[in-house]
Amino acid sequence: MLFTSLSFFIFLAVVLILFYALPKKCQWIVLLVASLVFYISFSWKFLFFIISTIVTIYGATYGIEKVNKQQNEYLEANKELTLEEKKEYKAKNKKKKKLYVTLCILFNIGILFVLKYTNFFVSSFIGLINVCGGVLSPVVVKLILPLGISFYSFQAVGYLLDVYWGKTQAEKNIFRLALFVSFFPQIIQGPISRHSELAPQFTEEKKFDYSAIMRGVMLILWGLLKKIVIADAIAGIVNVGFDKVAELNGLQTWVTILAYLIQDYMDFSGCIDIAVGVAECFGIKLTHNFNRPYFALSIEDYWRRWHITLGSWFKDYIFYPISTSKFSLKFGKFCKKHSKPNSYLAKQMPAIFGLLIVWLTTGLWHGASWNYICWGLYYGIIVIISIICKPLTTKMDEVMGDSIYFKIFKWIRTIWLLCVGRIIFRAATLGDAWIMFTKTFTFIFQYKFSSLSMLVAEPKYLIPAGIAFAIVLAVDIIKEFKKDISIRDTISRWGYTLQTVVVIFLIVGIVLYGSYGPGYTAQDFIYMQF
Repeated sequence: MLFTSLSFFIFLAVVLILFYALPKKCQWIVLLVASLVFYISFSWKFLFFIISTIVTIYGATYGIEKVNKQQNEYLEANKELTLEEKKEYKAKNKKKKKLYVTLCILFNIGILFVLKYTNFFVSSFIGLINVCGGVLSPVVVKLILPLGISFYSFQAVGYLLDVYWGKTQAEKNIFRLALFVSFFPQIIQGPISRHSELAPQFTEEKKFDYSAIMRGVMLILWGLLKKIVIADAIAGIVNVGFDKVAELNGLQTWVTILAYLIQDYMDFSGCIDIAVGVAECFGIKLTHNFNRPYFALSIEDYWRRWHITLGSWFKDYIFYPISTSKFSLKFGKFCKKHSKPNSYLAKQMPAIFGLLIVWLTTGLWHGASWNYICWGLYYGIIVIISIICKPLTTKMDEVMGDSIYFKIFKWIRTIWLLCVGRIIFRAATLGDAWIMFTKTFTFIFQYKFSSLSMLVAEPKYLIPAGIAFAIVLAVDIIKEFKKDISIRDTISRWGYTLQTVVVIFLIVGIVLYGSYGPGYTAQDFIYMQF
């Protein structure tokens, strides 16, 4: 039941009717049942894994809360204890809580690791043995990969750590926790939400609000426009190009890469728009996940705009704990001791160490492939170089000021670096990625536009995609340079009749020119595989 399927919209309509028709105290139950039905619609086999995550996370947070309660009661009843005795008692309890957290994380990340990476490590090991002179046949272990496991596992682990660190209270109702983990709009591709932001909204009474629902519907249609009118229309170009890397010339290579640059953004942000729009129909706000990333003037800025919730998760739950750990602090002191006084680089070493781990983990999170690992390290190295060169780039920014030419240079530089990253990410092998990369430098010698027929079999189907892309680009430009403007807020002030006309216009356009129309086939969302 994909977000782009007719069955999903029938399902959504039924859930909305039940949500607003039943008593307010039952609304969160409707969402929980709907979430489980939605998840089972892909495969009932997935249910075991998400339930095991819910149960173990609930058990661990319940245990942590119980230790905290016992500790408070004990200290309250034994006020005569010395400071040392109190510290010793708290240290014992901290070990108990750490044990709960450690076992729970090992279990949940262990499931993710086994299901997602077993074949990768087995094939890598066999390959290494064969390179060293052995003769082993390829082995494929048949394992299923549950829908959204990377997303809901990270969301659940984030909640667990927030409880452990005292940032949020443990959820006492296991069914409400189940809703937080399995909430159907975000189960496929996120965004990755925080318990303190999302969970309280489930228990708030929601009243039927036509304007609010129309706002959600408009965002859903905007996401569908991105996905099935633009992303799916150019998917053929991307697939042919990356399948026939050896046959591409310079122009074809660049068209393939730029098409993928557009497809990836329209596909992923389109799915997030649909998810956020669906949640808004129920009066629930999901975390913002995109901020026009292709307007970024640096790679760091890009990653602050792209998949914001994943970047925030890595920053809060991996980067900060690692860069402030005892090992990192000792490493930092060692670097300062063996370098010049007040050395800028020595001070940055704990952060650099943390960034390497974060980007390696980011690559692995995206998939079990050397391409993804190299992709993560590629961006990690760029970010680390930018940190090392920060004093120089800061001076350059001061000298150049607000020069439009300097900004254009930084934008082109950023897009080029992103194109290289996209090659590594999408290519079938690292060998193919290298071939494509080298061919990007031959564009000036191989520019015959007639050669594009290999990639574009039927150009007429790209016309609607081009028009839709121009509309999306125009809206993004307006929002980028006039950040206080909201297109949906403006439409919402037009009244119910005009709002309905806009919605009907979008629906007709999507049905006529999207993958529901002739010649197109709806594709799975790219990030569903992660």
